[in-house]
Amino acid sequence: MTVNITVMIDLHPSDFRDVGPVLAALLAPQGEPLHADVLDLELVSYADVFDVPEPTWVGAALCAIHPATTSGT
Repeated sequence: MTVNITVMIDLHPSDFRDVGPVLAALLAPQGEPLHADVLDLELVSYADVFDVPEPTWVGAALCAIHPATTSGT
């Protein structure tokens, strides 16, 4: 499956979510399978960004992404 980044941006215009299609288009433009290893995960408060009462948070992940045919870390 080939990902058309322009179509994906039109469908998902937010930079706060749906980073998967963008990464897939950049790292595997011909639709090659990718594998991700989550190296770290942290909760990040967004209460001040959205000016809403806590708890409002997102999960921030540090990932290593590579073709699925190669081994990870």
